[in-house]
Amino acid sequence: MTSSTRPERPSDAAAALREGWRLIAGPTPGPTEADLAVLRSRRIVMLGFGNQARAQAMNLRDAGVRVAVALRASSGRIDEARRESFEVLEPEEATALADLVIVAIPDRAHAEANEHLFRPFARSGTILGFLHGHSIHAGEVVPREDLAVIMVAPKGPGSTLRERFVQGQGIPALVAVAQDPRGDAREVALAFARGIGCGRSGLIETTFAAETIADLFGEQAVLCGGVLALASSAFEVLVERGAPPELAYLECIHELKQVVDLLYARGPSGMRAAISETAEFGALEVWSRRGDLVDRGRLEAILDAILSGEFSRRLAADQRSRDAWLRTERRNADEAPLEPAGRAVRSLMPWLEGGRDAPGTPR
Repeated sequence: MTSSTRPERPSDAAAALREGWRLIAGPTPGPTEADLAVLRSRRIVMLGFGNQARAQAMNLRDAGVRVAVALRASSGRIDEARRESFEVLEPEEATALADLVIVAIPDRAHAEANEHLFRPFARSGTILGFLHGHSIHAGEVVPREDLAVIMVAPKGPGSTLRERFVQGQGIPALVAVAQDPRGDAREVALAFARGIGCGRSGLIETTFAAETIADLFGEQAVLCGGVLALASSAFEVLVERGAPPELAYLECIHELKQVVDLLYARGPSGMRAAISETAEFGALEVWSRRGDLVDRGRLEAILDAILSGEFSRRLAADQRSRDAWLRTERRNADEAPLEPAGRAVRSLMPWLEGGRDAPGTPR
């Protein structure tokens, strides 16, 4: 972990990426009393109460750690937080009282929170705990030098984090320190990670830069961008050749879950062992010629834009223009032909809408 007194910058990115993995704790029971001792005497505030914040607050509380929730009086989450029996405070009051502020609000709100909450109200020595490294790594947030800055990034959505915790399990988390003026930030970061149950799976020491770069690249190249681009293109080819849109959607998009679940649980070889020989033969034919299907140059360009900070600058510029590009492209994507086909397929399985198999909160 870095313990510098300044945030990492994009120019440090390539070196930091190479230092981005050190397993510091494999699956262990807990959290134990010793794991959480450093948190017992500290006032912990959860800034926000979205899916990830709710899960982390409930896990910490169930582990025996006192947590308050910071929300504006106008927030639609106040009633939910109170129903879960959390103390709810105004953000200014909460920040002034806190020893650890867990910053569980959207990335785009971090800079404003830094200027209007952390800088004027946080006491010297307060620890700011981020769930993702982007705003620190990109320089959008430059905290006061007397504040510690840590990151605990669970590798899964809040619903999974909470579900695994209740089952006595956990999911891995990346842990990092960007500022440590008093020398206690790492100890608190590890206790925080164990308190939400991630020590039951694995804690990986990393840097803000490495987490940000790998996370953004994975989202864009595979998880949210690449896989949907490939599936959508395959859908279009089938439909153009005469397949009913619903059939094309079923085969190219809906069935992804079955394969992804196998990859998640068993890895690529285990997935291939679980499918038919016909499917495996076709899969390995495509795999052996993957250079024809995947443009490595485009993948390199995506990574280069992240490493250089170009992507972060584009994102910030669009946010300053009130999301003009994002709103346009979102509307275009929402009007794509695969959307009505998907609705038709999902109508055959009404239990999917809003159920366990449909995680996340709609926009």
